[in-house]
Amino acid sequence: MGAPDMAVGPLYYSLYDPVCVMVAEVFPEDGGKGLKKANSGRLVEAQVEDFNDLLMSPDQQKVFAKITEHLRASISLNNLGDTIQVAAAELMLRITVPRSFTDGQHAFDYCNTVNDWIRTTHNPYQPRLLYLMANFANDVAHSLKLQTSVLTEERHGLGISAQTGAALLKELDETILAIIFLAQRFWRTPTSALAPTISLTFRPWRWPPANSKMTRTPKRSSIRVTRNTTIT
Repeated sequence: MGAPDMAVGPLYYSLYDPVCVMVAEVFPEDGGKGLKKANSGRLVEAQVEDFNDLLMSPDQQKVFAKITEHLRASISLNNLGDTIQVAAAELMLRITVPRSFTDGQHAFDYCNTVNDWIRTTHNPYQPRLLYLMANFANDVAHSLKLQTSVLTEERHGLGISAQTGAALLKELDETILAIIFLAQRFWRTPTSALAPTISLTFRPWRWPPANSKMTRTPKRSSIRVTRNTTIT
């Protein structure tokens, strides 16, 4: 049996072989085949946070050991799959380099595909794929050095944790009003003056496509991309 992979057809990952051996060793009774039916527990929020922090670490063996620990504690496959999926989503939030975003996206899509397979089928070998999901997310976090979150560091720098609820709501209200003001300024500005700025803003992400022009539709507050016209 291979491991599901998105879009490119069946692939056979070399990691699958040692995972098969490992699962057979840690669950000698049936090789983990009965876990799908037997396990029904759920991780509490603190356990989810701890596990996702561990997934961001460079230690694959500790990640695998934690999955085994949770399976032995009767945590359901669905719950573990969802937990790993959250970690895969966290990867995308931590990536700040545009060219590296597809690394996190591929890990997220792979985990999403396997997680759907776990939820919609009853294959007895599904526990093995939890280790592959975790390895994929863990490998991206390790290669891109995503052990710490830029967003978390920025929040600490802003001192948000020290603010009262009333102060946060007041600041949020002022920010929303400022955004509304900027939006009104935007729609009162001629499109010809805005298009070059928007084009330069999105150029690092190669959007909009080459030979395109951005215009506002007559009756909608949206931007339309038209092919075969160059923005200058």
